[in-house]
Amino acid sequence: MSKYIYLLIALALASCTTIEVSHRAPPENRMIDKSSALLVDTPAAQLTKPYTFPVQNQTIVTCRFQLVQPHYNDDWYPALAIAFSRLGEFGNDVVGEQHVKFSAYFTDGTLGRRYEVTTWDNEETVITPFMRLKDSEREITLTMTWHEDGYFSYRVSQSNGTSGSAAIYRPNIAPAVATVLVSGIRGYLDCDSEVLSAGSATLN
Repeated sequence: MSKYIYLLIALALASCTTIEVSHRAPPENRMIDKSSALLVDTPAAQLTKPYTFPVQNQTIVTCRFQLVQPHYNDDWYPALAIAFSRLGEFGNDVVGEQHVKFSAYFTDGTLGRRYEVTTWDNEETVITPFMRLKDSEREITLTMTWHEDGYFSYRVSQSNGTSGSAAIYRPNIAPAVATVLVSGIRGYLDCDSEVLSAGSATLN
């Protein structure tokens, strides 16, 4: 059994390629405009979907978020996520659903903020840790892109300039919907979607 578990871990890590971790401010890093942002306030252990976007090849979704207050629960951490999915539905009982979800968990100050990617396919869940940042920055930018060759690339940047990007290969998941998910947080959220041209499509 232990050999089987080690094999699963090795396969998961092999499919995740880190591209960049940087302490320089990325070009897209800018303060959120509260006048045009959506004020979200989702209670602990509840889930809301403030944004949905249609998906085609090279679709990129960018969310800028400024945390006002986390709502903690014994079972759920406050979280913000971008999910590229087949149906736009979530839960283990949704027949035919597949997704790749990039999540930011607003853990307490001693643990730091945790970022990870979750894939759901064929009733199997694989969680791939990405980064843990102990910085207390309350404003972050999450970006996720689907590439038709089977890669899902994702990036996080903080308002202090710390950033990281990576990609995960899931060629059997062809998403049709991108959904922004919010749980247990109050703050300002601004998300948008665009389709990259072939010449500008990269994995970061």
